[in-house]
Amino acid sequence: MSPYLGGMARYSGCQSADLQNNLRELEKRKQEDVRMTNTLICNLLKSLAAFVITASFSSASFAGEFTVHQGNRYRATLSLNSVERLADNALIARKFRALGFSNVHVSGTGTIRRVEGVWPRKDASAPLPPQIVAVAKL
Repeated sequence: MSPYLGGMARYSGCQSADLQNNLRELEKRKQEDVRMTNTLICNLLKSLAAFVITASFSSASFAGEFTVHQGNRYRATLSLNSVERLADNALIARKFRALGFSNVHVSGTGTIRRVEGVWPRKDASAPLPPQIVAVAKL
């Protein structure tokens, strides 16, 4: 075997190792890109859900009216649509605190959530958003 061919074999082996390293690096970057994309999509969907919930609670189309009395504890059952169900319980709790409730606790996942809270303010009546399908005084 000539020294020239032996040199080519060594050079070819070097290229092969570099190629494998480059392929591994590309695969690693691709996996990082997929993770970043998944995180971005998840955050966008959560933001969209927060926007939809906010818009729904301030919407003019309401299912009915309910009166809350000072110092009483209430439980509301929510039925959320496909986008709203992406909202986490912490976001829903913040929305109920913004409405005036205290000691708010949200349970459940997906489309059905239960919210409990105390109404510390004076008696008040307000229309119910369509997401609230039941309210009970505890």
